[in-house]
Amino acid sequence: MRLIKLGDKNPFYNKKHTDETRLAMSLSHRDEKNVRWKGDKVGYISLHKWVRKNIPAPDLCPICNTSKPTEVHNISTKYTRDLSDWQWLCHRCHMLIDGRLFNNIMRFSK
Repeated sequence: MRLIKLGDKNPFYNKKHTDETRLAMSLSHRDEKNVRWKGDKVGYISLHKWVRKNIPAPDLCPICNTSKPTEVHNISTKYTRDLSDWQWLCHRCHMLIDGRLFNNIMRFSK
């Protein structure tokens, strides 16, 4: 009597995928094709991660032209997946545009 090992009947048992096949399988489940894709119902942090991944960062901040941009800013504040509605900014310019810099100055000057 022969003992059957787990997976012996599977034709892919003990075989490896090529690098090209692994890449094709990975690309076939990206973005909208993924079963966990939420579209515009995505959360705040996940949307920012998606934008960072899909928009390359410029060398300098487009407003001050001195610092390296580190944050993504939503122009219309509607937080949709429209990439033309996002831009990279340095931390200081992002706080200026959002009004957080002025609010912090007023709060600490009292």
